Amino acid sequence: MFRRSRPGSELFEKLAGFHEALLSELELRPMLRNLLTAATHGLGAERAAIFLYHAEDGELRGEVGTGLGANHTVSAISLGLSHDGPIQRAFFGPPEGLELGGEILLPVYASAAPAGGEPFCWGDPEARCSLRPRVRAAQRAERCPSCPHFGGVGVLSLEGMALDEETRQLLPVLARLVALALRNARLHETALEQKARLAGHSRVLELVNALSHELVRNLELRQLLEALAWGLYRDLGFYRVTVALNRGGVLEGLLTVKEGELTWTEGVSRLRLEVQGSADPFAKAARERQPLVVAGDELPPAARARQMAFVPLTAYLPILAEEEVLGVVAVDHGDSGRAVGEEELRYVELLSYVAGAALKNAYAFEERERANRALALERQKLTQALELMGDAVIVLEDYEGFANRMAREVLGLGERVALDDLPPELYPALEGRPVEYVREGRTFSALSTREGRLWVLVLHEITAIRQAQQRLEAQSRFLGHLADITRQALESPDSPHLLGTLADRLSDLFAAGWVCLTLWDESRGVPLPAWARGFALPALEPELGEPSLTQAALRLGRVLTLEDVRASPYTDPVLAHAPPTASVLVLPFIAQSRWLGAAILGYGRRRAFGPLELQQAEQAAPLLALALLKTRLLEELERRERRFRALIESSQDVVYVVSPEGLLRYVSPNARHVLGYDPEGYTRTEVSGLAFFHPDDRPQAQALLREITGRPGATRTADLRVIDAMGEVRFVDLWARNLLDDPDVRGVVVTLRDVTERKQAEAALRESEARNRAILQALPDLLFVMDAGGTLLAYQGRHDQLLMGSEAFLGRRLEEVLPPEVAARVRAALSEVLAQGGMRSVEYSLEVRGERLDYEARLARSGPNEVLAVVRDVTQQKQLERMKQDFVSAVSHELRTPLVGIMGFAELLLEDARLDPESLEFVQLIRESGLRLKNMVDNLLDTNRLESGRFEVNRRRVDLTPTLRDVAAAFRGVAQLSGIAFEQHLEPLPLLLADPDRVGQVVGNLLSNAFKFTPKNGRVTLRARARGGRLRLEVEDTGPGIPPEQTDRLFQRYGRTRSALERGIGGTGLGLYISKAIVEAHDGHIGVNSVPGKGSCFYVELPLEGGRV
Repeated sequence: MFRRSRPGSELFEKLAGFHEALLSELELRPMLRNLLTAATHGLGAERAAIFLYHAEDGELRGEVGTGLGANHTVSAISLGLSHDGPIQRAFFGPPEGLELGGEILLPVYASAAPAGGEPFCWGDPEARCSLRPRVRAAQRAERCPSCPHFGGVGVLSLEGMALDEETRQLLPVLARLVALALRNARLHETALEQKARLAGHSRVLELVNALSHELVRNLELRQLLEALAWGLYRDLGFYRVTVALNRGGVLEGLLTVKEGELTWTEGVSRLRLEVQGSADPFAKAARERQPLVVAGDELPPAARARQMAFVPLTAYLPILAEEEVLGVVAVDHGDSGRAVGEEELRYVELLSYVAGAALKNAYAFEERERANRALALERQKLTQALELMGDAVIVLEDYEGFANRMAREVLGLGERVALDDLPPELYPALEGRPVEYVREGRTFSALSTREGRLWVLVLHEITAIRQAQQRLEAQSRFLGHLADITRQALESPDSPHLLGTLADRLSDLFAAGWVCLTLWDESRGVPLPAWARGFALPALEPELGEPSLTQAALRLGRVLTLEDVRASPYTDPVLAHAPPTASVLVLPFIAQSRWLGAAILGYGRRRAFGPLELQQAEQAAPLLALALLKTRLLEELERRERRFRALIESSQDVVYVVSPEGLLRYVSPNARHVLGYDPEGYTRTEVSGLAFFHPDDRPQAQALLREITGRPGATRTADLRVIDAMGEVRFVDLWARNLLDDPDVRGVVVTLRDVTERKQAEAALRESEARNRAILQALPDLLFVMDAGGTLLAYQGRHDQLLMGSEAFLGRRLEEVLPPEVAARVRAALSEVLAQGGMRSVEYSLEVRGERLDYEARLARSGPNEVLAVVRDVTQQKQLERMKQDFVSAVSHELRTPLVGIMGFAELLLEDARLDPESLEFVQLIRESGLRLKNMVDNLLDTNRLESGRFEVNRRRVDLTPTLRDVAAAFRGVAQLSGIAFEQHLEPLPLLLADPDRVGQVVGNLLSNAFKFTPKNGRVTLRARARGGRLRLEVEDTGPGIPPEQTDRLFQRYGRTRSALERGIGGTGLGLYISKAIVEAHDGHIGVNSVPGKGSCFYVELPLEGGRV
């Protein structure tokens, strides 16, 4: 870089001197002075000075000057940059500087090419300036200093110096060193400023922190407010501090610190403002809950009157505690002219928050102070009271004290405690800071008060509050999900889509392992599984008589929970096909009092359902039920529309619309098959609405149309005749309505009903009525018509059968005609018929002319409030029945005697070991035939006992298994001879109250019928099992089955099916009649399930416990 005209050590010594001078000082003036001194000594200059550029006023000012033996003052020199002078020219000159006589002027610059511009572009702007348009040399002083490419810093002046080649090379280096020195000095100044600022912040924050601790420690209100006011006045340097507290929505001035004096103004201050109604800055800051800075001239008149005129600016800051406004503090700097700065505002705001918490504690402290004073007076009583408190309380005096019952329970302490016994988590509370303490799942709010050596630590349980917050958040999330589910459900186009959506979302919402949706079949009164998520749903038929989960939930009308399915009293086919399930949650779907179904949610692991989960389920069920009802109603509406359309098309009533001009505008499609006309004919040509009426009736139809056309909304009817397409005359009932004002119709709607057959039938009816009257006169029965009150309105029958004249009973009530006991029975039957419908029969006897006559009255509804009674004299029939009963009883007793002998000898022959197999088979057949005959005789006798009221069963606690096996054994021979498979499935049975002989008689009757009707190679099965508190016996066969319409007759006396009569199968028709009586005497039920062509299953259900004995 340098040419070596001298030894290199001398050059480096000069550079070392410059470098040493540069590092000797960090402040600007001393460092520049040292550098200039080194330049004068090292370069032999007589004097040296430096001029620095000040951008704020556009001047070059002399900063430092020095010379051999003395310092020169240049600080008074200021050179405007826009003036033309040697210093200004050197400032914009080349880096090698300007030589003027014995002085050299060097430009000092920050860099050779600042901001990526041309090097020293300001030195030759016409050639190097990159701006558009380019700066000219005459414009440099005005435009170049503000350009980002400009790097000028100042000018270095050296006088009286001999210049050689090597010195010339050092001059630019010296200028660069000066620039670096300036940069270092400014960085040093910036660092010092930042350090001073940080020191100021640190000092203020220490003061704020100390004041905060002082505020927190002062729990007495006056001490706290004094500490706050003095701290703001003393530590933050405010001229005046005013504190006002919020007392029930009114701000009251309490104290003011000004000019080193504190004045309490409580009760005498003019500062008394409504927080919500006042325009004063105090009230506004409290109302808006944020700092407020107001100039003196912006204050309201009342506030300006309180404020000193020389105070330019006042800051008002609310004292807050958890969004509660406790007061307002106002600060200002008096007549200093200073505004309250942002940093000061932040410090005061910070202190106001601390003061808010401290005030809150102070208020609490005031309340507890009164309790503490009472505690000092009556400590024993207070200790007892603390023992009864719901909060945990620990009282420490000199680091030792006692804990109340709740504190001992919560913290596991003894009655006497020390400070070291407390959990460390509670120590901050002893310092006055609020603490939330969690122990064993319970949350407590810990707060302490201190007076001298006495601490009172209170732990108030807030577990319920925290749990309520969590439940509220969970409920909010749940309601959002529920609203989304409801929206999706309401938008579902049909039931399958809706059910799929509900199953998916319910599974996610309640975290269920599987979900099954059931729909209530209103016609059958059973739930049907409709959709499943989590398993494949097979086709299931509901089990009648056994309550399912859906039925149980619907009957309860609320959510059903089963935490242990194994202990469930309900049976449900869904559980048999679902994955292994431990717990179940059932949501019933009930809307507008209609049972719609349920959602069954299954869980693989046993779980307990909490109150929140049950509440959410209760909320979800009705909303989802409404969505399901809406979908059902829409589908029902669509079905009704289709049905209505089909009814219109298939109806016998022809509907057409006539315009005001009398032309057809619409004809229903059924006009083709009712009248034979083309319903679309009017669309091809104009057709009059009167064209097809009979010529004789056409004027009447025309007059009717003309009349109704002039009356909007009017309705008219008429009986007319029309001519059909075959030319035949048809009688019609015409109904017309004016709907010209209806925008959807705009015509007269005419309905024609073909009543030709009715007209013909009316004539036939008149003939039939005359014939019927003659027949009724010939009947042996009397017919009476009564109203709901039992008054006889009319009668029909032969007069010779009446016991009195018609004038004696017509218009009179039953009690006035019949004996009281008979009238009461007839009236009871009358009420049942009116309430329930059907037919009721009443048998009674009357004393007529010394003779006892029997009558039977059958009552049935004949009108809305009328009942028809058919009365027949059954005296001879009753006598015949009594004779028949006596005969049957005598014959039955006569048959039993030889039967006993036959069966006894058959039993003896069966014990003879000498019989060959064929003979043994014959003897068994004799015995079984005798048993069947005995059963027939017993049935006849039991029928007589039933009719005479002497039928009995003797119940005792018994195991029916031996009885069932004995009965089954009696039919093995029948099965072998008949070629019928006989299966027995008898499970172990519990003891129950029953008559084993009578139950055996029932099973024998059922087996006897089964073998009678089962063809060869068929199968008869006997089953017995206990389920759900009941014993169920079943006899199933593969016979021809029983048509549904004949099942009701089976259990009636002498009731037999049509197929039994047609096939010639023997029997008395008494077995099932007696079996039903035996089962009902056991409080049981007997019934049959049969499918024609496949067989029948007769079942008996008996209660395992209870019942009458």
